[in-house]
Amino acid sequence: MKQNFFTFLNNWYTQNDGLAMGAPTSPILSEIYLQNMEHSHLYTRLTENKILGYFRYVEDILIIYNEGTQT
Repeated sequence: MKQNFFTFLNNWYTQNDGLAMGAPTSPILSEIYLQNMEHSHLYTRLTENKILGYFRYVEDILIIYNEGTQT
């Protein structure tokens, strides 16, 4: 991570945490992480709380729920 530099508005920055921006392995590793999190944690929460819809495209997530629904 110490070699991840990028510029924004003519300023140089060092990325200290997370996956490297623009690296070819970043999308693969983030997809593995998100699928693991969905299968191990989110599935039970979605069914317990009667979520109407859960949609994900890459890292964007849309959850549809009914506020009046009680468990």
